[in-house]
Amino acid sequence: MARWMMLLFVCSAVNAQALNYESLMDCCKAGRVLALSRPNCTLDHRVSSSDVCGFVKEKCCSGALTYQICKNGIETAEKGGNCNALSLGPAQGSLSKLCCDCCKFGLSQAPRCGFRGLFVEDMCLDTAIGCCVKNSTVTERTPNDVDECLSGVHTCKSDQVCINTVGSFICQKDCAIGFELNDNICQDIDECAWLNRGHQCSYNCSNVPGSFRCTCPSTGYTLAQNGRTCQDIDECAAGTHTCSLPGSCFNILGGFRCLSLACPQYFQLAGQGKDTSASWSCQKTCHPYDVRCNSYPIDLIRYISLSLETVLEISNPKEIVFLQSTAAANYAHLPGATDVAFNILVADDQSSFDVIKRPYEGMFVGVVRQVKPLRGPRDLVLQVAMNYVKLGVVSYRNIVIIHIFLSEFLF
Repeated sequence: MARWMMLLFVCSAVNAQALNYESLMDCCKAGRVLALSRPNCTLDHRVSSSDVCGFVKEKCCSGALTYQICKNGIETAEKGGNCNALSLGPAQGSLSKLCCDCCKFGLSQAPRCGFRGLFVEDMCLDTAIGCCVKNSTVTERTPNDVDECLSGVHTCKSDQVCINTVGSFICQKDCAIGFELNDNICQDIDECAWLNRGHQCSYNCSNVPGSFRCTCPSTGYTLAQNGRTCQDIDECAAGTHTCSLPGSCFNILGGFRCLSLACPQYFQLAGQGKDTSASWSCQKTCHPYDVRCNSYPIDLIRYISLSLETVLEISNPKEIVFLQSTAAANYAHLPGATDVAFNILVADDQSSFDVIKRPYEGMFVGVVRQVKPLRGPRDLVLQVAMNYVKLGVVSYRNIVIIHIFLSEFLF
């Protein structure tokens, strides 16, 4: 297997003579170790042509992953299995089948096994079972074969890659960005594939020769300047909404909502908030002799609108709303002082939210949290009570009505 791994990095390393043989082998070993712990071999930093060790590490890692795929095909052939049944995916299944055919029928009857006499041929030779050698006329390299690329005696130009062959070498031009050298030809890299660090785009990725293209949902989003992420279109700010009442348009992720700013009986609009949650309040207003109004147990109703993205997994509660009270946290424990209690009156059917009390800048606040994952698109309504308690009795109550508009997407 060591000889096959050496073939891989010699095929791609530029100016490999800058490092000695032992150093290159250490880089190659590190690449093979990397293959045991990661599904792909792309390093966290961008490997340049001058970073020989990084180049070697990536190629040896990729070779180790590919070796396992080929070995699966060889083992299938050894056990008398059906090569055509190998289907681990479009790329992996194809390579496993080629190695299986190579082992079962020999290179003479399965010419594609050799990949023009380079890749799988050496892989088969370097397996412990020597499967391909038994079934073909391939001759193993002699120990005295000189590696002109590694020794630096080749005549390739600076913009070419030296590829060692039996008794000679080949000068191959550097591949353009978005392509990689494979079997002596430059092949397009599928940047959208998971094995090549997929998920390049926040929504949809389409591979094109030498690059990739990101697209966003057909409505409500536009592609950001980085060409990868989707950003929401604010229809309210752009004036493209269809809301008739001034100030009633509320932007949500992927669209907008037309809100009603009306107050219920006994209440009047007390003011519209200026924060991004589009909040407004309705204050109870009674005539002095209106018994029903004056006895109504709620003094203030606050409306809050939120736009949230879909969340598929929650490890810790996600704080979404802070409710400011008028109860001083420093004096709540004193006799006769006013305390405040928060509790949820209305929630979704899965109880995906809770509320906790917390001191903040000397006052109590209620923190509404999302405690379970939710998938959109979906509109939810929460009702939270703020009960002001004095001497064990609720003296007055405020209600907070929270409209939550859940996006269909994770962005």
